[in-house]
Amino acid sequence: MVGKKITVLQILPDLETGGVEQGTLELGNFLVAYGHTSLVISRGGRMVEDLVSGGSQHIFMPFIGEKSPRPLGHIPALRRLLQKVDVVHLRSRVPAWAGWLAWKSLPEKKRPLLITTFHGVYSVNSYSAIMTKGERVIAVSDAILQHILANYSMDPERLIRIPRGADSRRFDPGLVSAEKREAIRKEWGCGQDSPLILVPGRFSRIKGQDFVLQAMEGLRELPWQLVFVGDPAENPAYAEELGRMASGFGKRIVLAGYRKDMPEVMAASDLVLSPSRQPESFGRVLAEAGMMEKPVLASAHGGSLEIVEDGRTGLLFSPEDEDDFRKKLQILLQNDAVRESMGKEAGRRIRAHFTIEAMCCKTLELYLTVLEEKKGPGWQQGGENRRIPQ
Repeated sequence: MVGKKITVLQILPDLETGGVEQGTLELGNFLVAYGHTSLVISRGGRMVEDLVSGGSQHIFMPFIGEKSPRPLGHIPALRRLLQKVDVVHLRSRVPAWAGWLAWKSLPEKKRPLLITTFHGVYSVNSYSAIMTKGERVIAVSDAILQHILANYSMDPERLIRIPRGADSRRFDPGLVSAEKREAIRKEWGCGQDSPLILVPGRFSRIKGQDFVLQAMEGLRELPWQLVFVGDPAENPAYAEELGRMASGFGKRIVLAGYRKDMPEVMAASDLVLSPSRQPESFGRVLAEAGMMEKPVLASAHGGSLEIVEDGRTGLLFSPEDEDDFRKKLQILLQNDAVRESMGKEAGRRIRAHFTIEAMCCKTLELYLTVLEEKKGPGWQQGGENRRIPQ
């Protein structure tokens, strides 16, 4: 990596919340730390401040993520910008169309390396096929890799699996004091005798928060406290529905809103749920929980099958099966020793296989390897890093 300083442009709809956004931020921070230039195009959001403080440059394009013809209006600006970068990394379908059209319109010798990432199980159609157009296509899990191979005609040689992961520098249980854990539990009215169940995630019906509330009706006799963490503003109608469902449980259920202190929040919990109705492409929450040495209960599909060792680092239940969910949750609620053992095993597994550091290293290695293939050995050795004026 020494001497090869590159400029990388990532493009996504916005920088509000979510796994795609967090991964973009983390890769940007990593690139800057290793002396490269990181640029990100989006229509803004609460994470822009963190991105810029990490040394990346944010370029505002107001319509880049809008599902309308207006993103195509950014193509002239994208054309100019793409001629000044080494890599363009497309992370979502709407901006990918604008980015790819701008890239394709350039003379071949002026095109940067084009990378796309399949972050989810998109609907299979010509619109989603844009994510297969990269010179290399990243799949974030085995489940996504198999989805691509099964549904799209593309050269498997262009496809590479680079799992997402958790940030071991942030998600370290040793960094959270007992006093901080107790303060968070007290904030939510959770005593020592009640296991604290955490359900982090975007407020969306596919994430299964309402399924959890329905299933908890059958576990009222057990001691527990349930906390949902997510931004209600992303889906106000659904958040209100969850609030109505939760009201029947009194103070046992808390809708805690958006939290930036997720390592501390997870440290304060006793177990973490991921009840998604649809297969998760990866399951970052599961990796973060594991790194904080918390057992998980997750739907048995998608990325969960790759991250969770059933019966060893957590438990898996049949998706949307309330009886199976309650049976598995009851095991975790009633066995402190099982939770502790699974949490320790989860910590070891996640630190060995699913870290942000590994994801970023593999992504940068991909950039450099393919650039060398395209440009020949010794390309840009000792070259100065280029910065793009705002």
